[in-house]
Amino acid sequence: RICSMLEDTAEAGRLTLRALAAWESGAEEEATGHVRTALRADARFVPALLCLLALVQARPRLRKRGDPTFEELALRLRDAPAVEAAVTATGEGQGQAFVREYAELQQQRPLGALMRGLWAYHVEHDFAAAVAAFASSAAAGDACAVFNLGRCYDRGEGVARDLVEGARLYLKASDLGHVSSTYNLGVCYEHGEGVEKDVPKALQLYQRAADGGDPSALYNMGVCHERGDGVPINMVDAARLYRLASDLGDLSATFNLAVCYDRGDGVPQDRSQAVELYRQVADTGAADALCGVTPSPLSFSAQ
Repeated sequence: RICSMLEDTAEAGRLTLRALAAWESGAEEEATGHVRTALRADARFVPALLCLLALVQARPRLRKRGDPTFEELALRLRDAPAVEAAVTATGEGQGQAFVREYAELQQQRPLGALMRGLWAYHVEHDFAAAVAAFASSAAAGDACAVFNLGRCYDRGEGVARDLVEGARLYLKASDLGHVSSTYNLGVCYEHGEGVEKDVPKALQLYQRAADGGDPSALYNMGVCHERGDGVPINMVDAARLYRLASDLGDLSATFNLAVCYDRGDGVPQDRSQAVELYRQVADTGAADALCGVTPSPLSFSAQ
């Protein structure tokens, strides 16, 4: 089915079949390698292939939850926003960034420079070329390009690291409605990176990002309520926010919620519920749950 969606081009089709076979056998690394090779083989199908790569990288969650079947997900590759929703439903995975960004390609607007930038960044890892492409698209007012350019400045990828410029670009993209930029700007304010530290301002931005469906924002809000950063310590609110983020697939939130049940912080103590939540995290291979380590709450960095 996926090959037919890719119009079954010779090389990309063969490689995609190999990726699917490896994926179904649980060999995620091999599957990822085949998809990346297919990406280089035929650039016309970058959006669909990157959606497939997102699904490959989300495999541990699909296997854990049994949420929708592979066939159900595969059928949605024609519609990137639907794939985004499907991957979100299975939990926040490393590949979701691909889906978020490539969902933009379904919009009716010129995206040539953005496409080149995303290709250079995610596939070729040519960050200088990515910066040039993002800058070109950002100059036309593309929110996704502005966000990606800000991330390059934030991380020092393809350009000298400049936290002030990164925060400025996150603000610009946030004003254009880009949710991940709103979240990243909140991180900047929480930690004083590129802007003066202002935790209450960070919480306002996290709330905006959470309203846009970002689970990391909910998690960070929970951490602030647990630590008393910018708000009074309130473990009931912290546990509530961890639960909301966990329901959206945030593993750190699931782990912290397990700790809440383990200790009876913000929720009635329930060791059996804590064990079940620890097991959910452990099933993904997360070291903290496997080793029984209870870390201090720590908010996420920028996406």
